[in-house]
Amino acid sequence: EFRVGEPAPNPFNPVTTLAVELPRRTRIVTAVYDVTGRLVRKMPERTLEAGSHTLTIDAAGLESGVYFIAVGAQGTVLTRKAVLTR
Repeated sequence: EFRVGEPAPNPFNPVTTLAVELPRRTRIVTAVYDVTGRLVRKMPERTLEAGSHTLTIDAAGLESGVYFIAVGAQGTVLTRKAVLTR
């Protein structure tokens, strides 16, 4: 089953990570949105093998606030809330 853990640390400054579980080799897309739904950062798409992975989100250059990290894989998008503090 495709799973995404909560960001750690959270709140963060400026880097946080998310644990991702993939049941099979999958292409993933990761994006960060602000509270208005505006895309503020998109990570390069990549293909990961089945198993456990750690995604690193670097929010350098973004303002303090609440953000939503969306991870898409296997036709599903899972979103996690993260707070950036400066």
